[in-house]
Amino acid sequence: RHLTDELGNGVCVESASGLITPEDRLTLIKDMVNSPKRVLVATDCLSEGVNLQEVFSAVIHYDLAWNPTRHEQRIGRVDRLGQPKAKVRSLMLHGEDNPVDALVMKVIQRKAESIKKELGVTVTVPTEGDAMLKVLVTELIKGDTKQGTLNFGESAELKALDAKWVDAREHAKKLNTIFAQRAIKPHEVIEEFDRQKKLLGDANAVQRFIESACRRLGTSATVIQSESVDPVYQVNLIHLPESLRERLRDEAGLEDTIKITFGGRAPAKVIPVGRSHPLVSLIAEYLLEEGLEGEEGSKSRISRCSACESADVSEPTVVLIMRLRHQIRLTHRNKEITTLMAEESVAYSFVGGRIDQPLLDDPDKNDSPLKLLDKDPVGNLRNETKTREVQKVLALLKSKESILATFAQSRAKDLENDHQRVRAASKASGQVTVTACVPADIIGVYVVLPTLASL
Repeated sequence: RHLTDELGNGVCVESASGLITPEDRLTLIKDMVNSPKRVLVATDCLSEGVNLQEVFSAVIHYDLAWNPTRHEQRIGRVDRLGQPKAKVRSLMLHGEDNPVDALVMKVIQRKAESIKKELGVTVTVPTEGDAMLKVLVTELIKGDTKQGTLNFGESAELKALDAKWVDAREHAKKLNTIFAQRAIKPHEVIEEFDRQKKLLGDANAVQRFIESACRRLGTSATVIQSESVDPVYQVNLIHLPESLRERLRDEAGLEDTIKITFGGRAPAKVIPVGRSHPLVSLIAEYLLEEGLEGEEGSKSRISRCSACESADVSEPTVVLIMRLRHQIRLTHRNKEITTLMAEESVAYSFVGGRIDQPLLDDPDKNDSPLKLLDKDPVGNLRNETKTREVQKVLALLKSKESILATFAQSRAKDLENDHQRVRAASKASGQVTVTACVPADIIGVYVVLPTLASL
């Protein structure tokens, strides 16, 4: 009430405590998003399990907790992945004439800060709340709160606490040594990270997929705010197929019209959409199922085979979408420990029937085979022509299964080398072998024919 009076009606001020249910707390926080200026006064009921980064960008500790971990937990609710602000502010309020605050600041907080500077990690106060309360009360009764270390006077309680904290610090130092991973070189980690990022796709790939999928499904992703660092798109879900709308509503809580961005910083009321977001995965599942289960002659939004004319090729070019499966076996001392299955989708392209000379997809190249499928065809082919061209390719694939099997085995070997390289860097024991499961699954066959003008 005091804050409301001081800040005025232009600021939304709410409070949350353990007296209201977790569901009501989430509803309260969700409703606050609609207010441009907002302040939430909360107890430690929100210090764990509730993410606040999309709603707030500052934390004020109006009580001085004797355990520094409490402060880190509070800050962690706001300063986390998805926070749109470049800087998160944290303030700690304490009373200079408050003997408890003085003791906590000088004895506990500064001790914790010195350990964190030394080790790089926070070491929790090694005692229970009742024991700490006893130490504080004992020192307050003595009236000696101006000294700045734990190792003063003849206080048995402080000496015991100091000894426990020294033990905790040494234990943390030992753990830092054990798990230091000094054998792993940062540049090697970055290389592996960049490699996986290219394979999985970045924010631009997610954006292209959503835009293309929306067009095929009868709606659109329209830019409504382009001046920000990451453009904001508006997607109308009402025009999507009913079964997909129901899944988006029931499994992701998405319905009607939503605002999304593909960058890391999302403004208020805007949903950050990455590769693993339900919007992406559910649309991908829907399109994949429709493409795989479509009956012959049906009008599917996704075609597993097709032929078209393009001015970007001078010879007939085939693009295959293949699903490869690999069996990963981990052995230790000639005894099999674990067997896993890995799966990947790859584009395999060849020109003029030369299937043994593939043009593999590379995200860094502008002439990547998959980019051919993004081009608009320059003319329509008759259905008879499309059928004939696709059947010619299918017959070729059947006669050249051994070439595709060799390609699958080479991909399995690449995966095996990846595992061995990472295990060697981390000094992990055991041996990994990867075997390709053949024949490979052909998910899509697309034939791109040159136009007369491009010959």
